Amino acid sequence: MRIIYQGLDISQYMLVRRCIDHDCVGRADALELELERAEVWDRWHPAEDDTIKVTHNGYDSGKLYVNTVSMEDTHYKIYATSLPCRALRKEYFTYKAMSLKDIMASCAARAGLDWRVYGLDETIQIPYVTQNGEGIAAFLQRILMMEGAVFKVVSGRLTAIGIEYAQQLSPARTVALSAGQRHMQYMRFGKKYKRLTVMAPYFSVSAEDTAVTDGLSETWGLPVSNVLQAGRWARGLLLCKNLKRESLTMDTTFDPFLTAMARLNVTGGTQADGRWIVYDVTHDIYNGKSSVILHRCVETVK
Repeated sequence: MRIIYQGLDISQYMLVRRCIDHDCVGRADALELELERAEVWDRWHPAEDDTIKVTHNGYDSGKLYVNTVSMEDTHYKIYATSLPCRALRKEYFTYKAMSLKDIMASCAARAGLDWRVYGLDETIQIPYVTQNGEGIAAFLQRILMMEGAVFKVVSGRLTAIGIEYAQQLSPARTVALSAGQRHMQYMRFGKKYKRLTVMAPYFSVSAEDTAVTDGLSETWGLPVSNVLQAGRWARGLLLCKNLKRESLTMDTTFDPFLTAMARLNVTGGTQADGRWIVYDVTHDIYNGKSSVILHRCVETVK
């Protein structure tokens, strides 16, 4: 395990007693690190927003920013996130007649980071949207969900990733499961949605999941200005909702290829067979373990 602090490899000076890396969708990634020999760590004069990253057997946590440092007896506890502290502040902004590209760029500038968009038309116009006392991650996740996408920080960049784009990626792994296998849990969370409608004062537009015959229906009143935007948001919301109706949780030995928004195929003749997408990974690097939460791909929303 290597620890890179402020661009310097300090691994040889550190005695690690705990290292948990959370790689996730919809919020900032996070690193929990506990180090022995507090007197050695103190020589680096740790401060808020210092950069840190951990690499191990092909895995790279990416650049993270120190959020808090606390001392307990002879060891330090360090908590770092993929967003600098200023990007975690809850703020109020109004965005009028701006493209997705403009909104991403505005948020990135306030965070002091770069930005990227994958699998979406970044010129899409969003006539009106507000950031209501939210941090950047929560705000971007909310509006991207309506576009059928997710927010993630990738290599120090605020990133929008279209779900349909991610679902078409080549699988990072093919996992063979068997009925009754330990350390695996498949769950369904009630019925899927058949139809979702976005309603404005003078019109409404619906999207449907063609694979659902006996499903739920829901209507959202949203600040849409035209039928194209309403249809896009209805489809995006329905996709995101139905994606979350099935989950697969697995515990495995440390696997550096398990990252959020990676694609996995599952085989073995169980009800979990099919195409899945990774939404949350916890790597216990010190103990050599990985825990992953996946959601089944949805490719029938029209």
